[in-house]
Amino acid sequence: MMSLTRRVMVLAVLAVLSAIVLAVVPGCGGSGSSAEAQEDDYRRGYEDGVKAEKAKWSDQKLQLARNMIEEQEASQENITRLLGGEVADVTVDEVSIDGDTALVKITARFKDGTNVPGTVDLVNIDNMWYMQKVTAERGSTPS
Repeated sequence: MMSLTRRVMVLAVLAVLSAIVLAVVPGCGGSGSSAEAQEDDYRRGYEDGVKAEKAKWSDQKLQLARNMIEEQEASQENITRLLGGEVADVTVDEVSIDGDTALVKITARFKDGTNVPGTVDLVNIDNMWYMQKVTAERGSTPS
């Protein structure tokens, strides 16, 4: 059997080892709780940043959709002609890019000989080009 002194020493060593282990394990006291707080702060900051980027992205896409709907409502006559198969061809006349926007000058030629010049407004969102608006200018009929 172990002597009383030896038992006390073993228990003391076990107590010290337990205290060291508990101080290292997060959530059990010591410096682990401040590390946990830092991790929580980092996680919250990261999540807030992700939310902000998603909100920005959503706002840009929502505005793009609104612009497209307004343009289509204003262009119903030409859309009807397009869907009716009356377009013979469309040519690209000029392209100009300025940062995240671009203008493409086009000419639509209809089968009846009508030419309708127009402009396609493009916007770059998240490295992808989207049509923002298509504007028809006054058309010209053949002589």
